[in-house]
Amino acid sequence: WIREILSRQKRQGNKRIFKPSALMTTTRFSLSRAEDIVDEYQKLGLETIFLKPVSFFGAAKKTWPQISYSAEEFLEFYRRGFERVLEINLDGRRLVERLAVILLSNILGQENPRYLDLHSPCGAACSQLAYNYNGGVYACEKGRLLANGGDEIFWMGDADDISYEKLISSPVCKTLCVVSNLDSQPACSRCVYKPYCGICPAHSYAEQNSLSGYIPGGDRCKLSVGFFDLFFEKMKDSRCLDVFNSWVKGGGVDES
Repeated sequence: WIREILSRQKRQGNKRIFKPSALMTTTRFSLSRAEDIVDEYQKLGLETIFLKPVSFFGAAKKTWPQISYSAEEFLEFYRRGFERVLEINLDGRRLVERLAVILLSNILGQENPRYLDLHSPCGAACSQLAYNYNGGVYACEKGRLLANGGDEIFWMGDADDISYEKLISSPVCKTLCVVSNLDSQPACSRCVYKPYCGICPAHSYAEQNSLSGYIPGGDRCKLSVGFFDLFFEKMKDSRCLDVFNSWVKGGGVDES
């Protein structure tokens, strides 16, 4: 279908070809195929790829033992895939890794990338709300997914009988602001990557059954530190830094 979409645009004589996005799901079965996956995106003529780890929410929760992996395993997969993406860019072609753009925008960019998981406090309830099919209002999309699994901890009210003022001043909103403030987490407050990072209470709750959790003990923290270590390592090479700056200035992050 990707080839068909691109082919039809060319046949119709479109002056600007719209490049579709293909959002992959990284499972255990992907770990040995990092380079192959990147090469497939390149062959299809796509300009963005999102090498994103699978999260313990929704349908993934039901098959977690079959599809999951450790943070260390994913970081090895990501490094190999990311280095292939860099090879492509250093060869004069363009392929943007979207996870890197999000994190690098916080490091190199002049504007906030509007990625709410990297805010302190996080954007749950303050900058986003999720509406369920039955009118239930939740602090974030992950909270809505938890509710679909039977856990209503992120429920804030019903759309037909609650005002925005009540939502924003609710105990759920206040709690999430406190637990996702980096200064309230001892390890985060001392971390060298604090200016670029953020806390996701939904991840902490899913992994550790606690909204605040022990952040260094969670996979999300291990992954974030691994990503930042990799990016700062690559920035020592001026050619890679030029690629990163081109990504940040040129965008590469869509709303999906």
